[in-house]
Amino acid sequence: MKKIIWLSMVIGVIGGYFSTIEAISIVPSTVKLSIIPGESKSGVFEVQNSEKGDIYVELFVKDWILENNNRKFAPPGSSSSSLSEWITFEEESFRIAQGQKRKIRYVVEIPEKAEGGHWGLVCFKSLPLKTDGGGIKVATQLVSFVGIEVEGTLKRKVEIGEVLAKHIKDKGFILKAKLKNLGNTPLFQPSPRGMFKIKDKNDNILAEGELEGLMILPEEIGEYTSKPFQLNNKGEYEMIITFDYGEPKLIGRKVILPANDFYDWKVLEKVVSKK
Repeated sequence: MKKIIWLSMVIGVIGGYFSTIEAISIVPSTVKLSIIPGESKSGVFEVQNSEKGDIYVELFVKDWILENNNRKFAPPGSSSSSLSEWITFEEESFRIAQGQKRKIRYVVEIPEKAEGGHWGLVCFKSLPLKTDGGGIKVATQLVSFVGIEVEGTLKRKVEIGEVLAKHIKDKGFILKAKLKNLGNTPLFQPSPRGMFKIKDKNDNILAEGELEGLMILPEEIGEYTSKPFQLNNKGEYEMIITFDYGEPKLIGRKVILPANDFYDWKVLEKVVSKK
């Protein structure tokens, strides 16, 4: 029996990455479970057939690993953080009539010595049972990100890396910050929230806003980017960046933003405290 948890819908894999698939839909689109070691929880997925005709659906699990700073699919159990052995589906394959829905129950069982976050991909592969007018229909596949948090064992830690700035004529400045997940669990729902403030030498706030990004898996570096903002005068400014990543204390960094001319992406200097 195939196993998984923590479902956050990512949409179908064709040609190696994600694309929209209309043949089937999955509800709920997001499930995040936190489970005590040694305990179990159950739930239900609802699969709907939006195809013109009956379909046959197969369920299977893949790992989603980080290799050379790129995500890739791997056989279940390839990663030490795989969750492929922790969830059991009521059915691994089933038939759905045109326009119908099917409820699939699952049970999640967590080992007593489990720690941290575990994740993978659950795949819903659909194949029409017949063709129209003799034509050929290929199988389609909906892929959902899945994961789980083991209560009392999570270690959330991040590190702010390069902070970059770019000036775009007639739009203003855009900031980009790199954030590395040094913990043992994925950071999403919510993803880390980045904020920035820019001050002049008199400590006046001249600009502030958010840095937006997506989920970061452990050991992954995510890029967070701001919307354009304006600085009316040339000069050097102090910029403070903070990230809220689910811990009581925020992580922050100060850098110098030189607003003297137009430039491509430029690494900003750290502010060094005087002794």
